[in-house]
Amino acid sequence: MAHERTEAHAAAWRATASRAARALLREPPAVGRLSGETVFLSAAVVAQWVAVLLLAIVVRHNGWLYYQGGDETFFYTIAWVISHGHLPETGIGYSWSIVEAPITAVAGPSFLVGLPAIVLVQTAILLPLALAAVYGMSKRLLGAVVARLAVVAWILVPFAVIPLFVQRYHVRWVEQTLPQTLGLTGMGDFAAMVLLLCGAYLIFRHLDEGGWETAVLAGLVVGFSIGLKPSGSLFLAAPAVGFLLARRLRGLVAFGLALLPALIALAVWKERGLGQVPLFHSTAGGVTLAAGTHVAVDHVAALNLHRYLKFHWAHLNNNLQGIREYFWSDRLVEWLPIAGLLGALRASRAKGAFLGVWLGLFFLFKGSSPLASVDSGSFWRLLLPAWPAYFLLGLSVLAIVPTLGGRLHPAVSASSARPLRRETYVAVALLGVLPLVVVAGTPRRGDYRAVRDPSRNLYVPVDRTFHVDATVAQRAVSLSWPDPGSGSVKPTYLVMRVAAGTTTDEGVNCGPRPGGVRPCVIAMPELGYTTSRSYLDKPGPGRWIYRVALAASYTDDPSSGDPMLYSGPTQVTVGR
Repeated sequence: MAHERTEAHAAAWRATASRAARALLREPPAVGRLSGETVFLSAAVVAQWVAVLLLAIVVRHNGWLYYQGGDETFFYTIAWVISHGHLPETGIGYSWSIVEAPITAVAGPSFLVGLPAIVLVQTAILLPLALAAVYGMSKRLLGAVVARLAVVAWILVPFAVIPLFVQRYHVRWVEQTLPQTLGLTGMGDFAAMVLLLCGAYLIFRHLDEGGWETAVLAGLVVGFSIGLKPSGSLFLAAPAVGFLLARRLRGLVAFGLALLPALIALAVWKERGLGQVPLFHSTAGGVTLAAGTHVAVDHVAALNLHRYLKFHWAHLNNNLQGIREYFWSDRLVEWLPIAGLLGALRASRAKGAFLGVWLGLFFLFKGSSPLASVDSGSFWRLLLPAWPAYFLLGLSVLAIVPTLGGRLHPAVSASSARPLRRETYVAVALLGVLPLVVVAGTPRRGDYRAVRDPSRNLYVPVDRTFHVDATVAQRAVSLSWPDPGSGSVKPTYLVMRVAAGTTTDEGVNCGPRPGGVRPCVIAMPELGYTTSRSYLDKPGPGRWIYRVALAASYTDDPSSGDPMLYSGPTQVTVGR
């Protein structure tokens, strides 16, 4: 009897699952003038927003501040400096800071005030764009039925794998990785992933339909992503392989020409801010001409690819061992995309090779970077721009399932081509011309607006209107300051002091940089954190310079936090 009840329950579960699968795979009904496809995607977007909202409520956070990886201060600070007509230090890309510049112009120099707007842009605009691009790529690779499955999996997989990690890795995945993966931080990796994903969809569309517009649009979008994260240049080999295998040589030329504005802007950005283009390094020596004459020159530009294309097998193997330690099955993680590559190649040689090269190069070079660590969770963030390729390859395993694989066919034919002239012209203006104008036209100025914090690897604004009041009484210095702007975040404040008359300029060291923006570094010993807006110090006799940094941590720890904004200097004299 017990066995019969078990069989009955199993049959009921199978019937329920079968009905759910048929409901999912059935073409959604049209509503009014909206097609069934539009209704399905709209419902999927709402479902993903609900999932992200639940995550945002559940994980630890401090107001709008979730775990950040570090470079969020670079993007926001660069945006704030640009919005005030100054060229900043250009250690990272330019494009996302141009997007954030209008936000900083309204919100001011405090990252904590501008963070809600940044998160809303990412979750309200970029998140649905990514979902639509996944749907479009899946449909063009494996068909409409699998495309609907892909959308559901795209939403659920980041959450579904949570139980597959060991418990001690829960914080790393849920609190630190998922907020970055879903656009809840000010980091640039999420935006870079979405832009590459949208560019990849446009490339898929061009491979199916031809037309110069889609190739140009793809080049502009991918170029903007490279302007955000120059390491995204690894992606460029993928479309080259795809275009060549599909014999879309005109598309390859159009794609390459559309990349040029972004690459020129990036070179100008680095040259004006750093005084050189890091991809090239100057070496002293000479040049031997073809006739055999040796001409001495002071500097010769040399390609410096080895600085960026470094492969460390030992470190990559350590990360693979980390996956084995923390995840349910490292073999699943490793072999799923390999099997999927066979399926993708079966569906389309050009598209399958495109996905394989995209994932492979990021895995080899970013996965083996010394900065990538499964232990710390940075491995997932650095490989985030290649996550769509991994996902689509994993989905392509369906194409090698016996009997099923032969029934999967792309649902889009060349007859669906639609001219994209207006969209192309707008994209040329916004993604090609505007960044070049901003990068080349923003003047270099002498006074510093931001400083580096080398101990934490941060780039932080200096707001001279953020004033610290100081009074001296009985050889004690009493400091007080207003709230410089922390929004919904509970801040901490970091108090710093340095003796006046030292080699620093008001506690900041600004060194020379020929042809670039002077690098300025904060050089003040830290006295400690406080949660109040006052501080009592007894420094001893002499002249002293104080600054206060607005800081915060996602855990609301009163004794820690990354500096988000520095005050102007305040000088006092303490008598003997």
